[in-house]
Amino acid sequence: MIGVWTMRVMLLPVPGLLAMSMANAQVENLSMPTGSTTWHYECKADTQCPTKCAVGGTELFSTGNYISLTIMQLPSRGYWFRVDTGKGKVDYITQADQVNCSIMGATLIFVRAQESGK
Repeated sequence: MIGVWTMRVMLLPVPGLLAMSMANAQVENLSMPTGSTTWHYECKADTQCPTKCAVGGTELFSTGNYISLTIMQLPSRGYWFRVDTGKGKVDYITQADQVNCSIMGATLIFVRAQESGK
């Protein structure tokens, strides 16, 4: 994930954790912090891949129409979700000990743990 791209960030409301806000940002040379884990899924063209993610029973987001979904678990109890719809990217960020996701029809492309010095 190195390069320059524009993202829309939505901080999701989870009771007692974060207030909702949005910001536009541009990131250069993004690298994940040591201790983070990334999962990357892809959904075939013209296919619906129903996906829902929740914290403690509260839905963070749901979608079925995307090209790729990237989930990054950060070492500071944070999660960053990137949904690429093919027309743009939408990012969701939340703080939680655990996030539960149901991902149907999408293919897991990789799981990558960021180790120190890598």
